[in-house]
This record gives sequence, structure tokens and C-alpha cells, in this order.
Amino acid sequence: VYNPSASINAHVGKFDLSGSVAWYNTTNDAVSVERTSYENLAAELNSDSKMTYGGDWGGFDVSAVAEINPRHSVGLWAQYTGDNSESYNTSRTSFLSDVIKRNNESVYDGYDTGERYAAALNYVIKTDTLGSTLKFIVDYNQSAPTKGEDSHAMINENGIQTDSLYNYRNTSLFRIATASVARERTLSSHWKLKYGAKYTYNEINSASQYRYLNAGVWMPSVVDDFDISYAEKIGAAYATATMNYGRISAVVGLRGEYTYSDARESGVSQNYFSLFPNANLSVALDKSGKHSLVAQYSRNIARPSFWNLTPNRQQVSDYTFQSGNPLLKPQYTDNITVTAVVAYKYSLTLGMNIRRDVIQRMMVQDPSNPM
Repeated sequence: VYNPSASINAHVGKFDLSGSVAWYNTTNDAVSVERTSYENLAAELNSDSKMTYGGDWGGFDVSAVAEINPRHSVGLWAQYTGDNSESYNTSRTSFLSDVIKRNNESVYDGYDTGERYAAALNYVIKTDTLGSTLKFIVDYNQSAPTKGEDSHAMINENGIQTDSLYNYRNTSLFRIATASVARERTLSSHWKLKYGAKYTYNEINSASQYRYLNAGVWMPSVVDDFDISYAEKIGAAYATATMNYGRISAVVGLRGEYTYSDARESGVSQNYFSLFPNANLSVALDKSGKHSLVAQYSRNIARPSFWNLTPNRQQVSDYTFQSGNPLLKPQYTDNITVTAVVAYKYSLTLGMNIRRDVIQRMMVQDPSNPM
């Protein structure tokens, strides 16, 4: 394994500059040998396999923050990473008995590559001397992984030989972009207020292809190809108030989100609005604050993934297929906890999670093919 890296940070005039670069290279070899004797069958199994895998990963990032004046500053950050890994596995197995003489040979040649770009820009305004700010932030992430495998399997059983040659290819493109505005106001030594809005765009494009060689022609495999393309847009607004009075402090907030998603290939679409309240109450039981009680409540969401929603059938094994449910609702969880803190050292927490519309995988019999 090799992993060199370097970084630099500098303050030049009104600029804070930084940059880093890193590279990672690894190679792994593994050999496996198995000898098994089946005394009750008068049979023997011999297996040898060799696995070689490894690759390179590298990238760099740069950032700059400029203080335009004591109240205004702007920051920029960018990053690039790339990786390229390969694997090559060979295996030979023989099963010998008085009845069966079977020899298996297989070769798996795979690769996994990808590139990722990311960038962020922010603009910060200090609106008073108490620490109040107004922030504008945008960021963008894009990754494009590709995967593939070429496989060759040969079987010779009692002098009869069969073989198969097949491959798998997957190309994907993921994009995530966000834009937000955040306002923080210090109203007094006892009160603070935060509010803002955020927009998120999330896109996935993933296509897989399976082929096997038949009489010199590459044919579709029994495993279904798929092409999944989804886009999800989320608009959110929030407000949070913080209060501190003596031994009592509290935080109360509310966030509202509207989600719209659609799949261009399958026609699946969803749109829904959600509210997320949260609260935190802390009470010190003595002047020093050694002993305290804290009560918390929050609500969060687990959205069904694109893979959970798509109705395309994907073969998992010889007898199992996987298919999504386009009617899935998001899963909501209400979290409630009460914590007692004693002498800054010990704490006891009682908690409860209430989940609604839990997303789970169900195993059912295929109505069109009960076998």
C-alpha cells in the first residue's frame, strides 16, 4: 500500500488559502486451497483459487476565503477525486468419486472506475456586532462510476464439457445540487432566532446490461437489464428560536418540506408535504449546573429510495426476484428522550421512537409462477 499526501495553508492579505493532494495505491493477492474428504461417500473435493485486486485512488481540493471588509466575506471550495480498481479471480475445483468426476474452472475479470466533482460557494454578511449573520450557500456534487465484469465458467462432468461466457456492465451518473439562505439573529443575551430556506435537487441515472455468448452472438441474459433515471426536488423552510434564562434553556423549531420526485423511465412520481417540529428543554437543578434534566423531541423522515420505488424486476438468485413499490410512502419517526445528568459524569436516558409507515422488504410468492 502506498499513500503519499501533501497540504498547504496560507494567509495572504485578505485571503485564506488552502489546498491538498493525495494518492492511494494498493495491490492485494490472496490464495485459497481446500482439500475435503467425504469418508461416507468415498469422495474427495479439491479446490484452488487465486484472487488479485487493487487499484488507485487520488484527488485534490482547493479553497479560498476572502474578507471583502469586516462585514462581508466570500468563500469558494472545489474538489476532484478519481479511482480505478481491478480484480482478477481464477478458481479450479474437482469433485471425484466412484460415480462422478466433475471439474470446474472459472475466471472473473472485473473493474470499477469513477470520478467525482464537488464545489461550494458561500457569501456571509455580518449584520450587527452581536453575531447576527446572513448566509447564502450553493453547492454541487457529481459522480460517474462505471462497473463491469467478464466471466468464463467451464464444467467437465464425466467427460461431457459445457462452458459459458458472460459479462456485466453498469454506468451511472449522480448529481446533487443545493441552494440555501440562512439568517441568524441575536436579539439579546437571552434570545436567538434562526430561519431560512433550502432547495435540493437530487438526480440518479443508472443503467445495467447483462449478456452471455451463444453461438458467437451476445444474447440478453436471464438477469433483466435495467435503466433507472430519477429526479427528486425538495424545497424546505425552517425557523428556530433559542432561549437562555438562568438555569433554563430551550430550543423550539419547525421545518416544512415539499418533495416532488419522478422517474422518466418507469413513470413513477411522488409529491408530498411534511412538517418537522423539534424542541429541547434543559433545566439545571443547582447553581453550578452539575445536575440537570434535558427533555428532547424531534421528528425525521426516511424517504423511499429510487431502488425501493422502481417496479422493475431484478433477479437476485435462481428463485428470487426483487421489485420496488411505486406507492411507498415516506417513513416518519418521532423521537422522544429524557436525560438526567449527575455531577457532570453520569447520565441516564429514557427514550422512545414512534415509527409510522415503516419501509420493509417483504417476501411473497410470485402469483404467476408459484415455483
